[in-house]
Amino acid sequence: NTPRIWALAMLAGIVLMIYLALRAGQKGIQHKVDDRTYFLTALFLDKQTNTYSLSQCQFYVWTAASILGYIYLATAKSMIQGSLTFPDIPAGLPGILLASAGTTVLAAGISNAKGDKGSGEIHPSLADFITTGGVVAAERLQFVVWTILGAVTFIRLVFLSNPATIDGLPQIPDGFLQLMGISSAGYLGGKLARKAGPTITNAGANVNAGVLSLDLTGNG
Repeated sequence: NTPRIWALAMLAGIVLMIYLALRAGQKGIQHKVDDRTYFLTALFLDKQTNTYSLSQCQFYVWTAASILGYIYLATAKSMIQGSLTFPDIPAGLPGILLASAGTTVLAAGISNAKGDKGSGEIHPSLADFITTGGVVAAERLQFVVWTILGAVTFIRLVFLSNPATIDGLPQIPDGFLQLMGISSAGYLGGKLARKAGPTITNAGANVNAGVLSLDLTGNG
């Protein structure tokens, strides 16, 4: 169990370091919606729509899975096998991380060019990962399922590996990389095909001859 414990402990330490770094500049990272203040979860928030960002979440998930796997392998080879060398990165993992980072960047570019998605409810919730404007989006649901399935399978295979004989991380098949690419393309295609949701940037009230009128400005 030593490699598993080290992997989980070091990932927790990395998360703690990021948390402390963000706390030092919390005025720039915390986000308030009505009476609720979001701090660490603001890493996943799209502040324009007050919703959780699916592309950012999947990037963090695969990054965490890669860190867990690599620390497990390095600990097993050094502490159990006595091999003090840098373990090699498995084929396919850089491709997954590249696809995740590329999806995040392209999703941000599409939002900037076309406008943000419909936000749905006022407060962010887990439903934001599979909905747009309060309606379930099939391509987002598929993207979530493949991300969870891939990351959980990868971590499970790593943690079930014998630390006395493990020589590398599980190879990610080309077919799975293709499925991830298709799922990412479907997610990005959905963002391109759907119209932008309304975004209110300012609201004002005027009273003229006893009649109240509201002036809303925004886009979408």
